[in-house]
Amino acid sequence: MRKEYRLRIYETASGGAMVFVLMEAEDGQMLNFIIDTGAPITLIDQKHFHEKRTPTSSVQRMKWGNASIDYVNEEIRMRFQSGFLIKMKVAISDLQTINSSISWLGFEPVDGLLGADFLLRYKAVLDFFSEKMVLTI
Repeated sequence: MRKEYRLRIYETASGGAMVFVLMEAEDGQMLNFIIDTGAPITLIDQKHFHEKRTPTSSVQRMKWGNASIDYVNEEIRMRFQSGFLIKMKVAISDLQTINSSISWLGFEPVDGLLGADFLLRYKAVLDFFSEKMVLTI
């Protein structure tokens, strides 16, 4: 089954681009994600994880570049705005630095980054001309 989702694509003053998509958490809260094809794993801001954490969650700390990241060893459930429910492992991190940077560029804060793990798992096709993402489920 294939699902199509609307992308929000913005050009930056330097000629680059930022690509966003909305996701809905199980509690109905809309989360703003950057699609980051260069990130090996998906990140979610720790403020959302700790609110949704269950007592059985197994959290490990790992080094990623110069940063320390908490990695959840269980699947988190989220759903896109169309209602499609996904399960995936995510890395937990404080995204304050990222949000400060993109705020300076005039963008709204993000709740996470969809990385290559997500894009490969769901065989994502990004169509920048039509501003859509197609996932194979």
